[in-house]
Amino acid sequence: MMYGDVITLIAETTSQNENGYIVSEETKTEVYADIRSVGRTEFYDAMRSGITVSIIFRIRPYDYSDERLVEYGGKRYHVERTYQTDPDHLEMTCSEVARQ
Repeated sequence: MMYGDVITLIAETTSQNENGYIVSEETKTEVYADIRSVGRTEFYDAMRSGITVSIIFRIRPYDYSDERLVEYGGKRYHVERTYQTDPDHLEMTCSEVARQ
């Protein structure tokens, strides 16, 4: 299988700065991925749960470290679910994050 796209996995960490304020920091990692459409059944099952899934990213499992955000095509996505389909492939089902 050929991974034809590059996505950015984003890990968020929070800490307290020297003034006592909570600050959030992002760590970004680019990885290769295949982009897939969300199937009809998965789309409607998620919708019944109040989630609108919009895209699936397929990556290598060793590239993933529980990141909850993905950037692709100028958009940001939240990882709703991960599923390892076999030893060499992990699927991340994601919903689009609204811009603020």
